[in-house]
Amino acid sequence: MKTLHLGIIIGITGMAVIGMTSLVLIDLQSKTNESDKYVFEGNYEISKDMVGSVGDKSFFVSQSYQENYVNYSIPFHGVIFSTLDRNNDNNPGGFVSNLVRFSDGTNETLTTGYGGHPPNTITILTKHQNPQAGLTRYDNGSVNFLVNTPVLTVNGLKETYSVGEKINITIDFQGQLQYCEYPHIEVLDLNQNVVWKSKDITSLCVSAPFSPLPYVSQSFDMNSGYGGPIMINTTGDYIMKVSLYGNSIEKGFVVK
Repeated sequence: MKTLHLGIIIGITGMAVIGMTSLVLIDLQSKTNESDKYVFEGNYEISKDMVGSVGDKSFFVSQSYQENYVNYSIPFHGVIFSTLDRNNDNNPGGFVSNLVRFSDGTNETLTTGYGGHPPNTITILTKHQNPQAGLTRYDNGSVNFLVNTPVLTVNGLKETYSVGEKINITIDFQGQLQYCEYPHIEVLDLNQNVVWKSKDITSLCVSAPFSPLPYVSQSFDMNSGYGGPIMINTTGDYIMKVSLYGNSIEKGFVVK
């Protein structure tokens, strides 16, 4: 077992405690002999937008469900969580198993012991990565469900360019697909003037054929149909703003 000590803000309903906690990566063998899951001990801060960080990833965090949610199926950001069974419900060492169902047809089972009342807050994440999901179980038996937030990245952008040099980039996205949408890019100078803007795409939009919408990995080449390549003909510092599916990112570069 390897333990990494991190200073974090521990968020507990209505109050915050600052201190040291141990983040533990454990090999957990479930009672169904499934693959090992990622397990973290300790509390994490949940923002007002119901987003929390576990390990090095951000997750949407559901409302808190009490023990009596047993046998319900709960959809959350395209993932369905449900309880399979409770073995030895009156036994503090009994198992509680949660089935996690993804839109690509993959199912995983997350199992915790202590009859659903662990001595310390415990978070278990799935092996499934796009999206990755999980749950956080508290010592009072309540649980939050987790689905990782979308990841939007700009690849290929250098720190420095020459005047008139082509800026070849790709926009990569991992997350829940939304139809009739494409990347929007603006390049602004330090006075917030738009010096380059991607082209709008006209397309026939149809109703989404999937429910829930699937999680996807997409890559958009800005030289292909979006008005690229980007070229800046004046020296200076610039900010590139990229938005897609309600997510946004900003990156800076210099033209000399």
